[in-house]
Amino acid sequence: MEEFEKLCRKLEHYETPKWAVEAILKKVILTEQVIDPCAGTGVLTKSALDDGYCCYPLDIYDFGCDRVEIYDWLSKENKFNWLVRGNTVLMNPPFSKACEFIEKSFEQGARKVLCFQRFSWLESKDRREFWNKYPPKTVHLCAERATCYRHDIPINARGKRYNPETGKELSSSPTAHAWFEFERDYNGSMIIERLYKD
Repeated sequence: MEEFEKLCRKLEHYETPKWAVEAILKKVILTEQVIDPCAGTGVLTKSALDDGYCCYPLDIYDFGCDRVEIYDWLSKENKFNWLVRGNTVLMNPPFSKACEFIEKSFEQGARKVLCFQRFSWLESKDRREFWNKYPPKTVHLCAERATCYRHDIPINARGKRYNPETGKELSSSPTAHAWFEFERDYNGSMIIERLYKD
């Protein structure tokens, strides 16, 4: 378990709340084919499939998503150019590599990118050049807290995440999250909208 925790920390594997995926899919129309390059356990992929999209799950590690293909999105291989071109990339990438994931998506020809991140991703002087090059069309702020737990944190019999050392259930995170919606060649103003559970 300790090794798995290290892996989840290293890969920054935090699960996207299902409600946040379902809510954005009600708001934004994607292309018929969708690529999920950080599939994890399959929360995004399953929701996209349930909504009638053709979704292709990829990940650098097999966290249990059905039909996942092991692939490092940031590799120089560009194995999936044919699939990405003209389509949508739907993802929750590692926070520290989110800009790289967006850039790689557009390099491979993506038409649209929906990226789930902490709202604070908009901050930082270091990302100024990135935001100038890739301005989001819309930022869909989760108006209700979307708590993202690290994958290795266990779930108790009540379906709640808990600390295995104390048995105490974990509270929701005060961190605000949002979906960042990008479209190829968009250079207009950024709109901020609120996203609710229902």
